[in-house]
This record gives sequence, C-alpha cells and structure tokens, in this order.
Amino acid sequence: MILTFDIDNSVEGITVPQDKIRRAAQAACEKYAKGPVDLNIAIVDDAAISRVHGEYMDDDSPTDVMSFDLTDDFEDFASFQVIVNAQMAQREAEKRGHSFDAELCLYVLHGLLHNLGFDDQTQIDFEKMHNAEDEILSQIGIGKVYRS
Repeated sequence: MILTFDIDNSVEGITVPQDKIRRAAQAACEKYAKGPVDLNIAIVDDAAISRVHGEYMDDDSPTDVMSFDLTDDFEDFASFQVIVNAQMAQREAEKRGHSFDAELCLYVLHGLLHNLGFDDQTQIDFEKMHNAEDEILSQIGIGKVYRS
C-alpha cells in the first residue's frame, strides 16, 4: 500500500504519465511491500542523474534510474526515492519502438522493485526482476516493455 505518493518533474517539455506511474507503483507495493510505503519519484534529465550517479556510484555518465531506501528504523513505513531519467526514456522508447510512457513506467518500476528487495546481479535474479516488471506492466494495461 502506498502511504504517500509524490512525483517531481524537473524536465521542461516532458508530460509525465502520473496515473500510469501511480498504478504501476501501487501494483508493485500491493504485491511486494511488507507495509505502507512513502514514495517520492523525481523525473530528471541526463545532467541531473549524471550528478547523482557520480556522487553515489562514482560514475558520472547518465543512467536510466537510481533508487534509494530512506527508511527510518523508527517509522512504521518504508520511505523510498526513485530518480528516473526522462531524456534516456525518450531515446530508448524511440529506439525500441514503444511509447515514452511505457519506458518511463519501466524505469520507475525497476527502481521501486530494487527498494522492495529485488536484485538483478545474477542471471536468475535478473530474470525474476524483469519478469515481475513485465507482469505488473501487463496487469495495468501497458504490456510487456522490457521483453517487448
């Protein structure tokens, strides 16, 4: 269950599919969260995510998504921040032949699933995570995106 949900779009000229993102996040939290979730999503450009990527991963190249678990041990809810790169989503959507909305929702879901305990470091975990993404995106009417 999502306790609070906030999207901050700092990219001019980008229309964020808030309803689709909310439905994807809600479906993921209903299925995998252990309790209420406070979710903040930041929609940023290449430059902004490169700064965050450099600061936390020592790699200042643009990436698709970064996620942070900001949960306080003294609270009875999880607190997650997901930062997604709208410019990369535009490029990838065009290259892969699907909508910007679908690609952006995939990034949000990918980051959120990391916060909910998924990993993609081994082939088995990679498959589980991407299957969960496609299952949720299909459930909310977007369809498979990663394996489209």
